[in-house]
Amino acid sequence: MLGRETEPASFSGELLEQIESEIERLKSLTTGLLGFSRNNKAELTRVDCNEVIRQVLTLIKYEARRAGHSIEEQLGEIEPVLADANQVKQVCINLITNAIQAMKQPGTIVIRTCVHAGKAVHIHIGDTGPGIDQEQKEKIFTPFFTTKPEGEGTGLGLYLCRKIAQEHNGDILVDSTPGQGSTFTFVIPMTTFPFPG
Repeated sequence: MLGRETEPASFSGELLEQIESEIERLKSLTTGLLGFSRNNKAELTRVDCNEVIRQVLTLIKYEARRAGHSIEEQLGEIEPVLADANQVKQVCINLITNAIQAMKQPGTIVIRTCVHAGKAVHIHIGDTGPGIDQEQKEKIFTPFFTTKPEGEGTGLGLYLCRKIAQEHNGDILVDSTPGQGSTFTFVIPMTTFPFPG
């Protein structure tokens, strides 16, 4: 409300931008902590992962363009999977947001879906960022580990992504070389399965 009543170029406008940024940071922190501590039971339905990605991109494309990045969609012909649509969306949002933040210079995010070996849907999210070295790769799914500057990351995002994937009998895989970008792959089995818990 204050933002609508304040001239953007004024000193007050600058302070309001900082307030808004801090609110978003605290929102991210509390959401991550709640997700870490909560054990919500998934609501399984037949989910079209391509449609989930389209919904996510509607929310997130502006942020990518504002940062100077382009997004390439390569959505293949895939079968619906038995999954929790909101949790699949949470993983995709987190992985795409990480890709946006990883690239300090204008770059490209490639989002690709395919069926792997007739058994699982793969959602690949790749970026042209700085990549991840082997030491970081071994730690990135550990709770509270982050490569972001202090105050910019909770270190829970990738941990929660992998937790969701594994609860769907899937996984999050990472392929990265320093200086050559990173690709994270969300693996979701296509077969019906008993859901844990």
